Amino acid sequence: MTMPQLALLAATALTGTGTALAATPPASPAPRYDAAYAIFAVGDDPLSAGPNAFSNSSRIRGSSGGARSADGRQEVRWGHTSAGDGQASAAAYDVYLLSGAIRVTAVTALCRNGAAVSQVSGVTISRLHGKATVAFDVRTKNQDGSTTVIGMQVRVHAGRGSTINVAAATCAPVPDRPTPPRPPLGSARPASGPSGS
Repeated sequence: MTMPQLALLAATALTGTGTALAATPPASPAPRYDAAYAIFAVGDDPLSAGPNAFSNSSRIRGSSGGARSADGRQEVRWGHTSAGDGQASAAAYDVYLLSGAIRVTAVTALCRNGAAVSQVSGVTISRLHGKATVAFDVRTKNQDGSTTVIGMQVRVHAGRGSTINVAAATCAPVPDRPTPPRPPLGSARPASGPSGS
C-alpha cells in the first residue's frame, strides 16, 4: 500500500466520515478499492500500518507478520490481511495496547462486496482511569460507496491524544454482483495462525 493510499484509509477510518475521499478529482469517478490493516495508530504514539493490504482490482493481495510501536507500548504479535476483488479482511492476534492496559486475544474484520462484520475475543481492560475509551465494531460508509469496519478502536485522551485502530477492512460493492448477507466471520481467519499456536 502506498503512503497516499494508506493515509486515505487511515483518515477515513479515524474521522468516521469518509471526507478524505474528496481528494479524488471531481471530474473522474471515485476509484473502487479494497484495503485492510492489522493495526494503525496516529497521535502521540504513532504506529504505521502493518501488516496491510491494498488492491484496486480483482487481484487479491495479502501480508502477514507482527507490528510494534517504537516504545513498545502497542503491539500485535501476529496479523494477517488480504484485499481485492471486492473484499478485504484483517486479523490481529495477541494484541497489547497502552503498555498492556488493554489485552486482546483476537480482533477480526471482514468486508465482502460492501457487507461488513467484525469480532473481538478475549478482551481484558485495566488501569485506564478515564484516560482512554474503547469502541468495538466501528463502521463507516464512505463517499465512494465503500464500507470500512474497524474491529476495535481505542481513543487515548492523555497528551495531544491518539487513536489506535485494530483490524480494519474497507471494501466496495463489485458492479453487477448482488450484495450478500453479512459474511461469516470464520472466513476472516488466516489458514495458519501465529507461530506456536
